[in-house]
Amino acid sequence: FLVLMLPQLVCWYKLNGIPLPPRHLHFAGEGLAGFDLSVYLIKLSSLLWSPKWGLILSMPVALAGLFGLFLKSEFLKDIRLALLAYLAGIFSIILLYPEDSASYGHRHLISALPVFALGLARLLEWCSHRKFLWPVALSLVSFGVLVQYFMIVQYKVSLPYNHPQFTWEALTNIPHLLLERLGQLLRSTNFFKLIFLDNLAETNFRDILFLMIFPVTQLIAILGVGWLVVRYPCKDRIKAIFSSPQILMGTGVFTSLVLIGILLGAVPAKTQNEIQARKDYFKRLQTGDSLLAGGKLEQARSAYQQAAEILPSHWNPYFRLGASWNVQGNRDQANAFYAKGLQINPTHTVALTHYGNNLNFLGKLEEAESALQNAIRSWPLNKTAYDALAQVYIKMQQPEQAVASLKRALDVDPNYGPGHANLAVAYTILNRREMAVVHLNRAVALGVSGPVIDQLVNLYNKKTSGAKPQ
Repeated sequence: FLVLMLPQLVCWYKLNGIPLPPRHLHFAGEGLAGFDLSVYLIKLSSLLWSPKWGLILSMPVALAGLFGLFLKSEFLKDIRLALLAYLAGIFSIILLYPEDSASYGHRHLISALPVFALGLARLLEWCSHRKFLWPVALSLVSFGVLVQYFMIVQYKVSLPYNHPQFTWEALTNIPHLLLERLGQLLRSTNFFKLIFLDNLAETNFRDILFLMIFPVTQLIAILGVGWLVVRYPCKDRIKAIFSSPQILMGTGVFTSLVLIGILLGAVPAKTQNEIQARKDYFKRLQTGDSLLAGGKLEQARSAYQQAAEILPSHWNPYFRLGASWNVQGNRDQANAFYAKGLQINPTHTVALTHYGNNLNFLGKLEEAESALQNAIRSWPLNKTAYDALAQVYIKMQQPEQAVASLKRALDVDPNYGPGHANLAVAYTILNRREMAVVHLNRAVALGVSGPVIDQLVNLYNKKTSGAKPQ
C-alpha cells in the first residue's frame, strides 16, 4: 500500500514541502472537538436524497451494484468483506470530510466504480436466472446509463458543477435537451469531433490526450486482453498472468517505482519560499473576498493588490480588482484591471462579459462587440453575454441583430426574464407589436420590473384602448 501511494506522496511533497496536502493536516488538527452526530445524519440523508448529488437520483446503477454485493456468490465469497470495508471507508470520508469537491458527482466514489461494477455483475447474473426479471434488469440498467450521459453533457455547460439542485435540474431538463438542444449531446469538445478534425485550430494537446490517446489506448488494452483469453483459454502461463496475486502486485510495484522515478527526475520541487508565497496569495484573495462582500472596497482592493504582487502571473486578483471598481460604477478603472487580467487569461468568459459591457456604457461600441463575441466564443451558453451584445446592437441601430442575439440567450435559458424584457424592447423598435407583447408578458410573469417595463406596459395598454401613445 505504501509503495503504491508513494507517487502521490512525492507529488504532495514537491508541491507543499510535506508528503500530505495542507487541508488534510488542517482537518486532522481540528480533531473531534466539534463533533455533532446530527450534522452527520443530515449529511447521510443528503448523500442519498439530495437533489444536487443524491445517489438515488444521480447514481442509481451504482447503488444497484452496492445491493448486488450482498447477494450470495461463490465468486465474491472471499473478497466481499474486503470490498464492503473499502466502500465503508469511502462513504465515511464523504460524510466526515469538511468540503465539497469541484467535480462531477462525489469525487471519492470514482475509485469505487469498479467495486460497484462487480456488484452489478452479480445482480445481473442473479436476474439472468429469472426469466421475467432479466429483460427488466437490462432495460433499467441501459436506461440508467443513458440518463447518466444526458446529465454529463449538461455538466459545466448549461449547469454549473455547484448548482444546488444539479441532478434534479439535469433530469427535468432532458426533454428540452432532446427537443431544442440536440447539439449539446456532443458537448463542445469530444472524441468524434477530433476524429473528423472539426475546429482543428481550437484543439490543443490536452484534448487529443484525454479524448483520443487515452480512450484508444484503453480500447487496445481491452481488446488485447480479450484476444489472449479467447486465443489461449487453456494455457496455464496466460491464466497465471491474470490470476496470480504475486504478478499483479509485482506489476503494481514496478509501475509505482517507474512513476516515482519520473516524478523525482522531471518535476522541480517547490522551494519553501514558493510554497509560502502560494499560501499568502490565497490568504490575500480570501481576505479580499470577505472585505468585498462586506462593502469594504478600499481594504478589499488593498488585499487583492497584495495578492497580485505576490504572484503577478495570476489573473484572479486583477479580475477581482475590476469587480470592486464595477461596484462603484467606475467603468474606466474596472476595465483597466480587466484588461490586465485578460492579457494573462484572454478566454475568461465572465471577465470578457464585464469588460465588453463596460465598453458599451463608455460608448466604445466596436470594441464592446468584439469583447462580447469573444466571451460567447469562450462559452457559447453565456446568456449574459448574448444580452449585453444585444444592447450594443441596439446602440449601433441594428435591432435585427439584437433580436437574433437575445433569441440565443433565451435558447440557453427560456426563463431568462431580462432577456424577454429586452427582446420586447427590440421588437418595439422594429414595430412588431404582437411579438413585443408576448415577450413583455413573459418578462412580467417572470417577475421583471422597472421603469422600462412600466413604460412598455403603459404603451401597449394605450394602444389596446385606442388612446394615442405618449
